[in-house]
Amino acid sequence: MAPKKRALEQSSEAADTSKKKKKNAKLVFVLGHGAGTNSSHPKMQGWKKKLEETFADEGVSVVMVDFPRPFNKMNKMVLAHKAAVEAASKEADRLFLIGTSMGSRVAVHLCNDQPEVRSKVHGMIALGYPLISVSKELRDQPLKALPSDAPPLLFITGTKDHMSPLDQLEATRKKMKGRTELLSIDGGDHGLTVKGKGKQEAADKQMLDKIREFVHSLQSGLS
Repeated sequence: MAPKKRALEQSSEAADTSKKKKKNAKLVFVLGHGAGTNSSHPKMQGWKKKLEETFADEGVSVVMVDFPRPFNKMNKMVLAHKAAVEAASKEADRLFLIGTSMGSRVAVHLCNDQPEVRSKVHGMIALGYPLISVSKELRDQPLKALPSDAPPLLFITGTKDHMSPLDQLEATRKKMKGRTELLSIDGGDHGLTVKGKGKQEAADKQMLDKIREFVHSLQSGLS
């Protein structure tokens, strides 16, 4: 075979490989649970299924995290989250941290405490961030401490969420250094549950549409 022809074929093969790699780029979510659940809880399995269905055309994988008890040991929960992220990052082209309540709070602490892990994360999604503690304490410091190069953070909060009042969440967002977005769910409580016939289905669609939009706005991991 002539050198010129062989070079053209090799170039074509390389282009095909590059296109295939981009088409099959792996999107990975690391999903953390709240204090009242674990990874096997129906609610968490429900989120796993919804994410898999929403991103079915993108080679998605959802990795579940189980945090060690007691849940007041943040450093131990961060280490558990770190281990899951480091394992997931080996197969991910795009990596997102998503958590319900406490799970989103642990993700924020992880991105504050572990710069080397933070650099692997493309974005964070907080499903009912617990800004207010059970003892009514405002816990905004970890959010304000996130550096300007922290992964963009999408808050999804119910208008009836007593642990994340919209006015206080908005005030906190204004003090944060990095990019944030907010989706409020009308009538949603802390668990993003909405009462009324057909309202939960509509709320779920609204949330998943926003998550998809947010993820697609962060395409820098693709090459």
